[in-house]
Amino acid sequence: MNNISVIIAAYNNASYLKEAINSVLNQTYKDFEVIVVDDGSTDNTRALVESMQSVHPGMIQYIYQQNQGPAPARNAGIRAAQGKYIAFLDADDIWLPDKLARQMECFQRDPETGFVYCDNIFVDENNSAIDNYVRKIRLVEGDILLELFKDFFIITSGVILKKECVEKIGLFNEKLLVGEDYEYFLRLAGRYKAGVVKEKLFRRRVHANSLSRQDYLLDAKNELLILSLYSRDNLSYYSQHKKSIKNRLAEINFSLAYRLLENGRNILAFYYLFVSLTYKISLGTVKNLFLCFAPL
Repeated sequence: MNNISVIIAAYNNASYLKEAINSVLNQTYKDFEVIVVDDGSTDNTRALVESMQSVHPGMIQYIYQQNQGPAPARNAGIRAAQGKYIAFLDADDIWLPDKLARQMECFQRDPETGFVYCDNIFVDENNSAIDNYVRKIRLVEGDILLELFKDFFIITSGVILKKECVEKIGLFNEKLLVGEDYEYFLRLAGRYKAGVVKEKLFRRRVHANSLSRQDYLLDAKNELLILSLYSRDNLSYYSQHKKSIKNRLAEINFSLAYRLLENGRNILAFYYLFVSLTYKISLGTVKNLFLCFAPL
């Protein structure tokens, strides 16, 4: 039995998948199994994985399922996992050779650690570093739930967790089409201590459509839903950190309203500004309410 189960959920990522799998096979830490879950791909994902299986017999498991989305795909991988630890890798991301070794050192230093994440390099489709990409990784450890509530800074490809954690918090929420990773890591951080390696240990691929952020409305609405659901389901935590949580919810609503105003969607902007005020009274929010009635 291998110590780490590496789960790669793939959907029409054949052009990147070989590089992702090789980045696992080239790890300096060798006690792992690779589980590729093909989420109904229509490209040559199956043929690619089968060709790699022939070169690396017994190291790569292939699971095919009808297209269901990232949460069911990762869950299928978790169910098949035999390792004591579970690591995730998106099919278009790339691990650096020492990633697993450096993260496993964190577990060895502190047996109370439930999961470990790390920093990363953002790259474009051609694997070139994006120096001015705005998303930053907040490198905190221990009880990180409140920090995670304020900002979603954990990237799935950078996480290793003990399999025993899954037995406590369950699987990814398959009802969520997007944001399933955020919801999962909130639950994880709510129960377990986080470890962090403050090094850039993987390359996170950012595609052109990600940079444009055309789905800002869906993203914000989904984030609001996830944070609201967590607060509802953890009332004692909400009561303990009510001010910080309300500030965060106000901030998201305000930021969304500002984007809507920029795009001329004044009526919807008014709604989210009003909601923001229910969480926190702000002069800036009130001023923007009046902008909603300005001539287009």
